[in-house]
Amino acid sequence: MFLEKILKSQPYFVEKCINLHQNGKILPDSYVVDVNSFVANATKIYEKASKKNIRLFFMLKQVGRNPYLAQKLVQIGYSGAVCVDFNEALLMMKHHIPLGNVGHLVQIPKQLLKKIMAYGCEVITVYSFEKLREIQTIAHELGIVQKIIVKVVHNHDILYSGQESGIHLDVLENFIVDVQTLPNIKIVGATAFPCFLYDNNQEKIVNTNNYHTVISAITIMKQFGLNIEIINLPSASSCEVIDLIDLENVVLEPGHALTGTTPAHVLEREETPAVIYISEVSHHYNGESYVYGGGHYRRSNIKHALINHTLINITPPNDAAIDYYFKVNGLHPISSTVVMSFRFQFFVCRSRVVLLENDEIVGEYTCLGELYE
Repeated sequence: MFLEKILKSQPYFVEKCINLHQNGKILPDSYVVDVNSFVANATKIYEKASKKNIRLFFMLKQVGRNPYLAQKLVQIGYSGAVCVDFNEALLMMKHHIPLGNVGHLVQIPKQLLKKIMAYGCEVITVYSFEKLREIQTIAHELGIVQKIIVKVVHNHDILYSGQESGIHLDVLENFIVDVQTLPNIKIVGATAFPCFLYDNNQEKIVNTNNYHTVISAITIMKQFGLNIEIINLPSASSCEVIDLIDLENVVLEPGHALTGTTPAHVLEREETPAVIYISEVSHHYNGESYVYGGGHYRRSNIKHALINHTLINITPPNDAAIDYYFKVNGLHPISSTVVMSFRFQFFVCRSRVVLLENDEIVGEYTCLGELYE
């Protein structure tokens, strides 16, 4: 999906990775992150957001919850991590990374609430009163007032399979009244997902129904006299989205934009692609070459691979299969380096994550953020 673009914008990075693989420094089924480009993208987004008083949490699940990259973002000035699930929160805590938003997309289990809240997170996203009761109990024990933001939903909003949740806008007023009975809970804003998406026909990012639901929810909250600190508008957070924002108290969550790999980045954008996937030819079968897999994501939109400086058509396994191999058209020498660049989510893969900074490998991690010794 991004291969031709990264070959044009980052040819030296690609060649460096090929050489490292051929010299035995990078194993097949490895994602390689150009840390310098990552930091440049992150800095560009941060500086642009700062000019509009937009705060930034960072989203790193797509690059394997990587703590090294998290530390880079904290140094730039990002407010903290947005952890889409509790395992990511635990990893960030292990590495002393500040927690910005925990609970969206996955709620914090009851048995982990105290540990996470005692560590401290700026806000917890909730979408049930029952979860708020649990948070209230722990907040009372800790002697704190926990700030929360409410995930809201309305008719015709986008809800991805496996992510169905939210307080319906029609019952939000009743929900707020109930929350006001909990003395250790403070509502400070609202969120939904996705609030922005790339429109292929228009070739630009546009806001969604979910965006308008959040704005409507904020209006209702203000009618109750709530002090709004966070209007959280996640998805496709990038320089392009920042240009679309004309609101106060907005918090965005750059994720794929940090690596220049949102769907919009197929075309020219301010951020630069900063990740490639390295593999090698394993074997031949029936006139085709098969390449080590392990890093395929079913929404990858993969089309080509680079083998011996030639773009070759590639076929991923179907969604019902385990991605042991990719199939590549034609016969290519066994153990040849294969370069790909496509949409990814490291944390649902089994690949290695290699960080390349200033032409040196500075760390190899699992796809869940643990360092290989």
